[in-house]
Amino acid sequence: MYKVLLFTLVAVCCTSLSFSQKALGIYHQYQQGNSQADIRLGLSSISNILDFGVDYDYVLRSGNVWGPGSFDVGGSIDISGNGLGNGTYMPIAAHCGYHLGPLMENTQWDPFVNLGLAFLYWHYSGGAGGAQNVSGLYLQFVFGVNYYFQKDWFALASYGYNTSGLSFGIGHSF
Repeated sequence: MYKVLLFTLVAVCCTSLSFSQKALGIYHQYQQGNSQADIRLGLSSISNILDFGVDYDYVLRSGNVWGPGSFDVGGSIDISGNGLGNGTYMPIAAHCGYHLGPLMENTQWDPFVNLGLAFLYWHYSGGAGGAQNVSGLYLQFVFGVNYYFQKDWFALASYGYNTSGLSFGIGHSF
């Protein structure tokens, strides 16, 4: 429940970050061949402990091929403690994403979904079972929204499965 409230609060706060009352035009993210990168803080989807992540995306297509949105590929890495003693939780993923921003009249908002394959390194020691290692390959799913407060800069809020759970960050399109 707290995650949903926090997600809603950040989405509302992003609206107040706008430096302009009108859309700023077409953003770099939607242009084929351009990239975006972001850094974020959040709660791990496994351990609910603070985690840090970075993400990179490259726009393969924008409009008309797979619909009017933009299609990208990218990768991400997150790292956190696991809350069960000494340990590490670290998903490393490759993903495909679809951005709906080009569909919207106000292009400052950019909802997106990502689907990927993640290698989860999850090792911890302590507890009744001693040292545990449950690393392996897993499907990863992320949905969220970017809000462009300047032409190339955006705030983001997202929620993911087998990655950073609820996270917030800032990014740049180039």
